[in-house]
Amino acid sequence: NAVTYNWDFGDGFGYSSAQNPVYTYPEPGIYMVSLMVENNCGTATKTTLIVTVPVAAFSASPTSGCATMTVQYTNESSSNSSSYLWNFPGGIPSTSNSTNPIVVYSTSGMYSATLTAYNGAGSSSVTYTNLITVQNIPSASFTKTIDSLTVTFTNTSVGATSFLWNFGDGNTSTMTSPVHTYATGGVYTVSLTSTNACGSTTATQTLNLVVPPAASFTATPTSGCGPLSVQFTSTSTGNPTSYAWTFPGGTPSSSTIPNPLVVYNTPGSYNVTLTVSNTIGSNSITQTNFITVNTAPNAGFTTAVNLDTVAFTNISTGATSYNWSFGDGGNSTAANPVHVYAADGTYTVTLISTNPCGADTESQTVT
Repeated sequence: NAVTYNWDFGDGFGYSSAQNPVYTYPEPGIYMVSLMVENNCGTATKTTLIVTVPVAAFSASPTSGCATMTVQYTNESSSNSSSYLWNFPGGIPSTSNSTNPIVVYSTSGMYSATLTAYNGAGSSSVTYTNLITVQNIPSASFTKTIDSLTVTFTNTSVGATSFLWNFGDGNTSTMTSPVHTYATGGVYTVSLTSTNACGSTTATQTLNLVVPPAASFTATPTSGCGPLSVQFTSTSTGNPTSYAWTFPGGTPSSSTIPNPLVVYNTPGSYNVTLTVSNTIGSNSITQTNFITVNTAPNAGFTTAVNLDTVAFTNISTGATSYNWSFGDGGNSTAANPVHVYAADGTYTVTLISTNPCGADTESQTVT
């Protein structure tokens, strides 16, 4: 029997004179709704309590970190909520009815979270996908491919954000998967340190780089008087595993050790050969007339007399210096001197020929 209608939706904003209105509340909540109807005979009023469905909402802090990671969830649902149900896949606990629960994540991964808010009018849910990111300390690992002295490294680490390589020869790199060329063969310890915000892990491997050797050697001394003892030293590169020396004229005449000692007893010049080998190949080197063995000199001379002048011809062998005594008090260090005598007579001439190994004397008379 009503003629007019006056609705008050209880939120201080909403009014209507329609018979059957539809009204959207700006916020969920509990509202006292009143309807006053009127005709010519009077008015009547009806009041009813309206409870809207809650709106679920929440936040979390932190949303990323290292295992074990503790997350504080904060309920931001509408105030007309009366109860809650949380779901935390991968978390501890995995569910909760608390308003603001604390959840622990022990395993790395990405995790979603869901909150359902309830009241007498119903419920609503909200899910944040991959809301939580949990990291572990990274794992460090790598493989390698060797081509002579060049090594290609493949990084198989998991969970790292930066890398530090140490190639064992004094060189480093921060590349993910570097290629490194070594200067020489040898045994090298390579390490990879993989790092993220949670920490670092290091993996190491040993490289045994084998290349064909290159033969070389030195000796001390390389010349001297017999018997001459010579210390030979291999300076070969490429990590030889075997040595073959030959010493013509030496004792021993051959050797298989890296640094042999050899004695030369007979004067002369001698060649030396070294052959070095490893599993890849071999290489040889010969140094010609490398060792010189000297002996004491042999003194001798001839004379040519012309009146009071004598020309001396030195026929000594192996000498490096000379000392002449002409028998009249005169002397000379020339190799082939010419001497003028002051008076006639018979004189004894002496030649001393010398080298580092000794001296020899020859004497003759000249008239």
